[in-house]
Amino acid sequence: MEVRTLTKKNEKIQRGSLISLLKMSRQSNTTLFISLVTSVISAAFMLIAPLGLKGFINGEVGEKSGLMLMLAIGGLVIQGLFQALSYYSASAWAEKKVMQLRDEITQHTLRLKITNPLVSEPSKLASIVVNNSETVRLLVSDTLPELVSGVLIVIGGFVLLIILSWQLTVFLLLTLLILMVVINLVSRSMARISHRRQSWIANYISEASTFIAKLATIKALNGEGEVQESVEKITKSLHDLGLKASRISACMGPLILTSTLVSFLSVFAVGGYLVNSGLITLGGLVTFLIYLFQIISPLTSLGNSLNKISAANGAADKLIDVLVSDTENDGINVQAVPSKIGGNLELKNVSFAYEGRKVLDDVSISVPANTNVAIVGPSGAGKSTIISVIERFITPSHGELAYGAHNACKIGLHQWRENIGYVAQTESVVGKTVKEALLFGLVDKRDAESRITEIIKLVGLQDEIGGLEKGIDTQIVEGGTNFSGGQIQRLMIARALIRKPKILLLDEATSSLDADSEASIVRIINKLKHEVTVITIAHRLSTIKNADKIYFLEQGRITGVGTHDEMIHSHEVYARYVAEQTI
Repeated sequence: MEVRTLTKKNEKIQRGSLISLLKMSRQSNTTLFISLVTSVISAAFMLIAPLGLKGFINGEVGEKSGLMLMLAIGGLVIQGLFQALSYYSASAWAEKKVMQLRDEITQHTLRLKITNPLVSEPSKLASIVVNNSETVRLLVSDTLPELVSGVLIVIGGFVLLIILSWQLTVFLLLTLLILMVVINLVSRSMARISHRRQSWIANYISEASTFIAKLATIKALNGEGEVQESVEKITKSLHDLGLKASRISACMGPLILTSTLVSFLSVFAVGGYLVNSGLITLGGLVTFLIYLFQIISPLTSLGNSLNKISAANGAADKLIDVLVSDTENDGINVQAVPSKIGGNLELKNVSFAYEGRKVLDDVSISVPANTNVAIVGPSGAGKSTIISVIERFITPSHGELAYGAHNACKIGLHQWRENIGYVAQTESVVGKTVKEALLFGLVDKRDAESRITEIIKLVGLQDEIGGLEKGIDTQIVEGGTNFSGGQIQRLMIARALIRKPKILLLDEATSSLDADSEASIVRIINKLKHEVTVITIAHRLSTIKNADKIYFLEQGRITGVGTHDEMIHSHEVYARYVAEQTI
């Protein structure tokens, strides 16, 4: 599917504009055109049919008056068939439009920068993407087709009302004008409330997801009451907004119905007067009243439709907020580079600041090809930020990331990450089974699948996985809770190795392993370092002491470089950490 990339500079995307949101996806409007044409035909037959009844009542065609009645009934049957076709065509167009919209939102979400605030609240982001797109879908597939048909009937009906009796129509319009003013005022209030409700619903989902995911920690800290209080504040806000919306809706329905009935009775009374005055025939009055009945339903549902449009506009705002968020750039002036790139990896005078705080300050690191380099230092020093720079999750505010003879930022992101095996500090298994988790993201899965047994044995998981009833086809439940932390971490290391990376990034990759498992992984690293460039972040001395070079990072700056033995004698803080087994 061809998808348009959106940026904040895209003038077609404006907050508060549902139409702008729907214009995003590229889709043939043939089905919509068919729906509109059939709506016009349906409305035409509905409006013409009462004229046959008028001729029958007034006896305008003499002996053929019965035929006029049959034509009126036949016209209504044809109208129903065209209306059904119109509704189906509109719904089919809407469903495809919303499907494409969801696909585009998903693609855009996958390209969001890691530093985007939306990414730090995954539950809230998921709520925005799922719930708000469903609100838009319901409007487009259900409300809009009904609204289009209703508008055509109302407009056509009023034209015929004017033809039948302009005096009676003017009187009717005066009563409806007052009604429209009231509906407009109420709809604006509903739009504001709807927008606020969408925000609070997203907060509620985020809060609920957070406390469910961390339930054990909350219980251990006796924090149930604090969580309950926090959630109750959100539910109270939702309750208050819900009551406000209910009050408005409760007033709007009866207000519209009462006004419509009063208008109808007034028109009936005035119409009787006009018949007695000879300004309109009895058949004309009956036909006028039939047209009035025809437009009552669209008019009474107009307020409800406007409420739904207001709600959908609020939902569209949230979706647009996602769609105009900054995404990753594929690269700066991307150049064609050999598929098999390689060489030394270097950070040259790299600086990076986040929310005004400098995280990395003029950092220079050189990692020769096929060596093992460790980065150590106190928590918060910026070690994981260096990994993010290498993965190009973030872009340095100053400096350069180079690989061999190439500026990394001029290599396409996909090609760049194909060469990197990344094991994150936190558990991040993606896939429903062990096999899917190992092969996730690979283009050539067949070649990798043939090496699964070898890789599983390499990371020491052959006994655990071999002992499972379904082996590598065993399901991984949400959060990987049917595996231990150490098993999950070794699985992630296996996932990185099966990609045959040229650069292996280990961000606290052994933190959840026992001593035997860690020793096994250290042996793997030592064995691989002649084939792969390994960059390790770790707090355990056993993991990094055999590194070819160690960089010590403090407050975003490199304060020491050397082997373990060199650093022991030249770097006071490193020596103290080793003595205290801080690393």
